[in-house]
Amino acid sequence: MSQRLTSHLRRALRNVKGEAVGVALSTGTIALIFFIFSTFLLGVKNLEGMLKFWSKKIQIICYLESGLSEGEIKRIEKRLLGIGGIEEIRYVSSAESKEMLVRDLGDLMRGMERLEDKLFPATLELGLGGDASYEEIEAIARKIERIKGIAEVQHGGVWLKKLTLFLKVMKAAALVFGAVLAGITISITATTVHLTFYHRLEEVEIMRLIGATEDFIRFPFYLEGGLQGLSGAGLSLIVLFLTYWVFSQNWGPQIRFYFGGVRFEFLSPLAVLIVLTLGFFSGFMGGVISLARSRV
Repeated sequence: MSQRLTSHLRRALRNVKGEAVGVALSTGTIALIFFIFSTFLLGVKNLEGMLKFWSKKIQIICYLESGLSEGEIKRIEKRLLGIGGIEEIRYVSSAESKEMLVRDLGDLMRGMERLEDKLFPATLELGLGGDASYEEIEAIARKIERIKGIAEVQHGGVWLKKLTLFLKVMKAAALVFGAVLAGITISITATTVHLTFYHRLEEVEIMRLIGATEDFIRFPFYLEGGLQGLSGAGLSLIVLFLTYWVFSQNWGPQIRFYFGGVRFEFLSPLAVLIVLTLGFFSGFMGGVISLARSRV
C-alpha cells in the first residue's frame, strides 16, 4: 500500500515539475486567496481573545445614595456578596471619587476641586468572577438595583453584548468564506490538472494499453491537485506568520498599551491544521472533478 502511494506521489511530483509555470501560477493564486482567508481567521481569533480578556475586566459600578452611614454601607456590601458572580467589592468614598475625577479629567475639572466632597457620589466597584456574559451581567445588575441604598447601577455589558454579536457574525462569515474559498480552489486546480492530463495523454494511453486501471492512472493527477492546494495554503500561512511576526516585533507593545494589555496571538495549531486540510482536500477534489468531466 505504502509502495503504491509512493509511486503515485512520485508521478504527481513529476507532473508538477512538467507543468512548473502553470502550477506556480495556480499555487500563487491559491496562496493569495488563502492568505486573505487566514488573515480573516486571525482577526476572528484575536477578537475572541479580546472579548474574553475584557469580559474579565468588566466592573459593575453602584452609585450610593447620599447620607448613608458606615453600617448601612456594610449592610449593602453583605447583600452584594450574597449575589452569585460577585467576587470583589471596593468602596470608593465621595472624597476619593472627587480626587479621581480631578486627576483623570485634568484641565476640564479646573476649579472643581473647591467643591464639597458630598457633591460627588460614593460608589461600590464590583469585580465579577470568570468570563461573565452579557446576560449574566444584566441579571446581576437587576438584582443590585433592588437593594435599598443604591441609587444607580452602571456596567459595560452593553458593549460586551454588541461585541459578542459581532463575533458571532464574523464566525458565520468565516464558514461562508471557507466554502467559497474551497470552491475557488477546486476551480483553479481543476483547470491546471485538466491541462496536465491532456499534456500527458500519450503516456496515459500507453498505460491503458499495458493494462493499468483508471484509478491507477488518475490518482496521481488527484494528488497533483491536492499538492497544489496544500502548497498554496502552506505558503499563505508562512507569509501570514512572517507578517504577524514583523508586526508584533515593531508594534506589539503599542497595541497592548492601547488595548488595555490584550496580547495578540497567531492562529492555533488546530486552525493551521484546518487551513492546510482545506487546501489539500479542495485541491484534491479539483483534480477529481476535472478528470470526472474528461471524456478521454
